[in-house]
Amino acid sequence: MEAWGDYATPHTLNLDGTYSPISLDIEKTLLPVAPAGVHWSTLEDMARYMETELAQGWRRMGRRLSRRKTCARPGKPQIKVTADTSYGLGWMTTTYKGLPVITHGGNTLGFTSDFTFLPEANLGVIVLTNARASNVFNQGVTGRVLELIFAQDPQSQEQMDFYLQLMKKQAAEMMAQISGPADPDAVAPYLGTLVNDALGSIELRMEDGELILDAGEFQTRMREHKDDKGQADGYGARRPIANALQVRNRGRRDAKDHLGRWGCGVYIYPAGIGRGKPAGASTPGRRRASDYFFSLV
Repeated sequence: MEAWGDYATPHTLNLDGTYSPISLDIEKTLLPVAPAGVHWSTLEDMARYMETELAQGWRRMGRRLSRRKTCARPGKPQIKVTADTSYGLGWMTTTYKGLPVITHGGNTLGFTSDFTFLPEANLGVIVLTNARASNVFNQGVTGRVLELIFAQDPQSQEQMDFYLQLMKKQAAEMMAQISGPADPDAVAPYLGTLVNDALGSIELRMEDGELILDAGEFQTRMREHKDDKGQADGYGARRPIANALQVRNRGRRDAKDHLGRWGCGVYIYPAGIGRGKPAGASTPGRRRASDYFFSLV
């Protein structure tokens, strides 16, 4: 993945609700899930695609890129999601004041997109931001544009404020669960380099009294994480890139294999394989993997 010329700097969402700029190279960590949506584009290109959708496959200069039936099929409701929203072939389908709406949004580690169009009104709205998880804002902009075009009473701002306050409350609750630095003695058995065939290597190390998770493209400080009862149950990160990264051990204390859960995927990081070997680790083949995992949400 390469970018040139005038491009936006991605910003990740910290656990406290603030944003911080991150390197564009960090977006490369999404390549293993490229089919799910790792396409880099511009507002101009997305607008051209929007024009093609609204024209049912026709492009400028009278050139047809796809059949009319092909364009219509993805927006046909297939699976019910809520009372008024369904999922088509890659599109969310709903209505606005009785008009069919086809929409979909997306996120990477530092960007958010929202693509919405109303075929019968020949209208589309695209909102792109260089901020992670800014869906509430993106959808709020789309909602306000529709209110202005269809002369509706303003409601989008009130809805956006409600969800932003809810997110602020949730962030405060999560921050309260992440406290001080990790106990060096408690994490000593897990320090070292771990390797996974799909994701590559990660390193857990103590540095200046802090537990550091280093994945090469990014690194983050880990703090002690407490459960709902106030008991330490692992470690979490407050800062980029893994703003909600959790490291827990729910298995046997003598087991050193690491089970990594990144989004919907689960990956095992066998102990003792790679550049180093965690302190105190025995032969990997003679131990069962613990329920020690990394969770990025």
